[in-house]
Amino acid sequence: MEKLNKDLLKPTALISDAADAIKNGFRNVFNNEYNQIMCWAHMKRKIDNRVCHINDKLIGKEIIDDIEMLHLSNSTEVFKLAYTLFKKKWNMNNKQTNQSILDFLNYFDNEWIKSNDGWYEGIQLYAPSTNNALEATNKTIKDDGTFRERHVLSRFLIIGCNIVNNWSNERDIKSINAKIFATEPTISLELWTLSYQWAKSTKDIICISNDSSKTCYIPARDIQSITQANLNKYKNKKWSTFNQFQKSFDIWCMEMNDSTWKKSK
Repeated sequence: MEKLNKDLLKPTALISDAADAIKNGFRNVFNNEYNQIMCWAHMKRKIDNRVCHINDKLIGKEIIDDIEMLHLSNSTEVFKLAYTLFKKKWNMNNKQTNQSILDFLNYFDNEWIKSNDGWYEGIQLYAPSTNNALEATNKTIKDDGTFRERHVLSRFLIIGCNIVNNWSNERDIKSINAKIFATEPTISLELWTLSYQWAKSTKDIICISNDSSKTCYIPARDIQSITQANLNKYKNKKWSTFNQFQKSFDIWCMEMNDSTWKKSK
């Protein structure tokens, strides 16, 4: 990049599984600050394989449901508070006597809070939750580039250069069938139709306008309106139980700018 007089790459996120080799390699190459995002698909598989050791299957399912709610935390602040309430619920103020539940909670705390805690949605805006796209690219390299053969390094570098060259040509905007990088979400006709149907609903939406943007609070599912008390609790994050945290998903908050509404959050 320096030889081409280009700015050095400074990634703001690493999205991977929990492998130390990946994290150490990335850290050695890119020494700028970045968020370490744990692939949700990898994490969820590990959790599912471990929770089956809990001897009460209904309890195991409820714990998984609660972890999926933790995954939807929209900021680090919310995630930390929600996890405190999660521990409070399942430890039952240190009165939990089911050893299989205690074993799972200890595993979860050590592996997915202390070591690899970047698996919640709000860790970074506009970043993927999984590394599925990278896994798909890896498959393409094996299927179309190396044909799943092992090569000595010198041969692999030649193959790698050919792959990069072909991909670059495919992305050339002057090509007839160029593959253009997406810079905003694609909205299908089906989604436009569903949006139109939703817009005709009778939900009571609270909109607060600022200088160049607006914030809308929308009742979820079949709920028609939001009480002021619930809205205040939502804004102030005043939850004392995990159930109250779950109830906060009865409200969806949308922050939007009229000129770039496709990138609302």
